[in-house]
Amino acid sequence: MPFKFFFLVVLILVSPFYLGASNEDHQPYGPGEWPETLDLKVLHASEDSVDNSSKLSAEEKTEEGFAGLMPGEIFERLYPIQNERYEKIALRSMLQGDGISFFLSFIDRETSDGASSESYQFAPFTPLGALESYEGDLNGDTYPDYVFVKYSGGNGIAWGHADVALVLSEGDSDFSVQVVESYVPEPKDFISLNGQTAFIHASFQYGGLCTDGKYHNFWVYRLYAIDDNQLVPADHLSPDFPKVVFYSFKPNHKETKLLTQKAKDELIAESAMVIH
Repeated sequence: MPFKFFFLVVLILVSPFYLGASNEDHQPYGPGEWPETLDLKVLHASEDSVDNSSKLSAEEKTEEGFAGLMPGEIFERLYPIQNERYEKIALRSMLQGDGISFFLSFIDRETSDGASSESYQFAPFTPLGALESYEGDLNGDTYPDYVFVKYSGGNGIAWGHADVALVLSEGDSDFSVQVVESYVPEPKDFISLNGQTAFIHASFQYGGLCTDGKYHNFWVYRLYAIDDNQLVPADHLSPDFPKVVFYSFKPNHKETKLLTQKAKDELIAESAMVIH
């Protein structure tokens, strides 16, 4: 009994660290096999917005929709962008129904008070989980596009779930926004296949009884292309997709042989990306 209790404690303590690295060890491509990636660079917030984000009060931001938020729930970060119409993208916490959400707002160059003309709901508000931002040309029109990633936080598998906002340029004066869900999205997930931009979507799936008579779990990878500023299914762009990788205790990047084709097709269907 003491040994079993000790083993259980060790498993609980160690599992978050193991699970945190699991997806990196079970990618759709092995070392040296990754296709061409897009040139995405980190998008930095302006220093004044970072400094002021912790000093905002609900009274100061009533017109922006912050009324009713507690000090720890108030967040604002401004990102300078390259656009003829908009000067900045603002990431702000706002009340939405009975909850709080992050919103992406576009600040006009002609606006001096920081008010936005359009706002898009991005992700549920939480102080947990990393926040990342990138810029690059995703849709191939030579104008900058932007990517915002908000992790949900948590332990074990939950830590890697993230909302991803794609802010895609429409010429030099407007944007379209799509929000999707993925698992540990990284800049290297934006790849180029025969001149077509594609996004590698990842999901964790619980498997049923497998061909070896045991129950296993899997990582499922799908391709989505940017077509007319919309993400559309694009597994046809590569024979490597869709790809189902066995969640093993050692690095593994190969298509699994533990599932029947019917079981594999069911996991692939369940892994379809959620697009908001």
